[in-house]
Amino acid sequence: MEFHHVGVPSAKKRPNETYLADAKLYVTDAAARGAEATRDMQARFGKARNLGERSKGTVDPGATSISCMFKGFADAVAARSSD
Repeated sequence: MEFHHVGVPSAKKRPNETYLADAKLYVTDAAARGAEATRDMQARFGKARNLGERSKGTVDPGATSISCMFKGFADAVAARSSD
């Protein structure tokens, strides 16, 4: 199984271990970049929508939370695989 279309390199030696190790790097990086990308967006939903243009310049807290959650998952997988 190869995942070149999403940027995760294929592995020939230890597929499951390599996929997890590589995938956690890509996922956590993508989540962090995605959260940071919300800084220049205007909120359209939730409490922040009432701020209008003033909501720009602040990272979306939901996106930040999901980014932290993915980081926690990746750290747990890394700790478990190093045992």
